[in-house]
Amino acid sequence: MPTARPLLAAALLLTVACDGVSFGRDPLAQLPPRERQLCRDAVNDALASKNVGKDWIESIRFREVRGTTRGRGRLVGFEAWVRPKEGGGAIVVELSVACQVTSIWARGLR
Repeated sequence: MPTARPLLAAALLLTVACDGVSFGRDPLAQLPPRERQLCRDAVNDALASKNVGKDWIESIRFREVRGTTRGRGRLVGFEAWVRPKEGGGAIVVELSVACQVTSIWARGLR
C-alpha cells in the first residue's frame, strides 16, 4: 500500500482555497486532509505572527523543495510563496516535510 510521501512526491499541483485566500497549485494535494490542513494552518499562523492579514494577501502558492538542484532528489520540505495584492515580491514561509515552519523571509517586497 502506498504511503503519503511517495504520493506527495508524485503530486504536482492543485488549486485550493483556505479562509478566503486563494492558494495556487498545491503539492500538498496528495496528503491526507488533516495533514494538508496542518500545513496550511502553519502558514496562516506564521503570517499572523508577522501581522500579515488576509486583506494583504493576493495568493499563496506552495512549492516542493527537493534535495538536489535538479528537483529529482528526495522531498525535504515545502515553500509557501505569499504574494501581496499590491506591489511586487513575496513573503516565503519555509516548511519541513512535517509542515513545521523552519523560516520566514521576504523577497522583493515594495
